[in-house]
Amino acid sequence: MNPAPWQRLASRTLVRDRWIHLTADRCALPSGLVLDPYYVLHEPEWVHVVARDAQQHILVVRQYRYAANALCTELPGGVVNEGEPPLEAAQRELREEIGFAAAHWQPVGWMYANPARQTNKVHVFLAIGLQPCGAQQLDASEDISFRFMAPSEIEQAIAGGEFSQALHIASYYRSQALQAAPGPSASESVVRTLVLYALAESQLGHAQHISVQAQGHAFTVADDGRGHAIGRTVQGAPYLQFIYKHLDYPFGGDASKPVQLQGLGMSLLNSLCSELTVTVAQKSASLRLRFCSGQLAEHVFSEAASGATGNTVSGVVDARLGGAPIDENSLHTWLRALAAAGPSLRLSFNGEALPGAGRP
Repeated sequence: MNPAPWQRLASRTLVRDRWIHLTADRCALPSGLVLDPYYVLHEPEWVHVVARDAQQHILVVRQYRYAANALCTELPGGVVNEGEPPLEAAQRELREEIGFAAAHWQPVGWMYANPARQTNKVHVFLAIGLQPCGAQQLDASEDISFRFMAPSEIEQAIAGGEFSQALHIASYYRSQALQAAPGPSASESVVRTLVLYALAESQLGHAQHISVQAQGHAFTVADDGRGHAIGRTVQGAPYLQFIYKHLDYPFGGDASKPVQLQGLGMSLLNSLCSELTVTVAQKSASLRLRFCSGQLAEHVFSEAASGATGNTVSGVVDARLGGAPIDENSLHTWLRALAAAGPSLRLSFNGEALPGAGRP
């Protein structure tokens, strides 16, 4: 059985100005006991911003706190203005305190600041895809410096008392728990998608070897299959431009459903990359397409015979997405599982031949 709530019998304001709203309440407890006075601080909502760069370092501020007579390292944040949505307050605080904007915002959650004495909650937001947007816009009483810290540095600062605000510590660890959710990063997912596309070529009997290189947010996936169709057109456009740049709807009637689905998948992948280069080798010709932020930047066709065939896709996942870099151990484990399931597939990762079914 849950405890019963208290009943407010009376309330009188002791102080109310731009800084503080303090009341003295008369409260009746379920036991019949009456508390008088019971002091309550009526605070506005607060926001904390956990802002991460492409290397997963976190933006922190440093400022003097008068009551503690201490320089404190904290997260950016502040007060939610009356009528202001918490997300807009978080975006405003990041802009004012740091001079940064973020491409992507994700709510982490909220918590009570001090439910025994205060009325307000703290709303926590994760900000990624950071970009400078101007100078700091500080209040007259503010003097704030900022820098990026690795999570390990923040945890050392927590242990050493430099990062010592309890609510900021809670906000940091809540965001860490969100980031630690299972699953590959966006960069690793891009590599897995390309490997699965090459695997389809292998399953159709066109490719025997798939090579994967990956580090940070950069990758290369190559196969020795038949290569993309160089001379084919789809809806009047070159096949490869349709495959890597087609996210439009509706589709034309002359494009088969498999080609439509392939175009959606590869075009979405292209849109996630700041750079993407597609090289197609056929026995009598080769083609190289280079994309920048999803747009075709270079088209090089050669009729020189090479004798080799296959596709090579290399690129860099856009840092503005703010995701974690490729986890090489995770990708290595996933690739080993693929190799073990394919008796005829030869798969290598960062120069290492992976053992497969029937192979040591």
